[in-house]
Amino acid sequence: MKFSICITTYDKQDKVNNLIDSFQNSANKLNITLRFYISVSNITIDINPRTDVKIFKLPKDYFWARSFKFLLKKIDEDSEKIIHINDDTNISNEEVEKFLNLSVLSDVLVANFYDTKKDHIFGFKRFDGRSFRPSSICKAEFFNGNLFMSNTDLLIDSIPFYTYKHGFLDYHLSFKIIKALNERKLKMEELNINHNVETNLERKMLHKTIRDPMNSRMNPFDQMIFYISIGRPFFGCISFFLNAFRAINFYTRGIK
Repeated sequence: MKFSICITTYDKQDKVNNLIDSFQNSANKLNITLRFYISVSNITIDINPRTDVKIFKLPKDYFWARSFKFLLKKIDEDSEKIIHINDDTNISNEEVEKFLNLSVLSDVLVANFYDTKKDHIFGFKRFDGRSFRPSSICKAEFFNGNLFMSNTDLLIDSIPFYTYKHGFLDYHLSFKIIKALNERKLKMEELNINHNVETNLERKMLHKTIRDPMNSRMNPFDQMIFYISIGRPFFGCISFFLNAFRAINFYTRGIK
């Protein structure tokens, strides 16, 4: 079985090299062939050279969403499954092996991450108003892209025409994937992982420190396209005007 693994990074070369080694060691035990696709937006980063690793150097302003979309279009046609993992994800060798084992048996596999307080941080989500709340697998409408696996055809068919600037691509892809799963009655699984990930409070503080609205989830065009893509055009229009106003205020203050 052939897997492709996508990782986008800027300066976390040690973590990326460790992730490559960990996944490759587990794959060798399971008779899985891996091919790694790594996007790098910092020319000084050093990824260990290997025949199973393809490295693409991209502009600094590509960020995660644009880089991941780029990588998806480079996947070899004979790849049966695609895994995405964030370059800052903490996962043990045992969890990597569990993840690959479950991937062989599933059409889609999502890692749910919990912090030290047992709070659900990343993984399955549902839509509540304009907020995304943790969800059980049976009620999920979306999932975070921190660590997930999908059959290649499901993921490639879900790639949007629009290129998101920074965020929302994982929610866009997952919404389309879950919809296709339900229609085709395919198998989705989950793996719960407990690690020292950021807390909900830290995530809220991070959102408050955003410096450039256009290069964040506050991008008004990203917001509008995303909400329209999931069948909520009213929220898309409201979000566009709200975040366009915020962006104008931000850049106006910067000029002064």
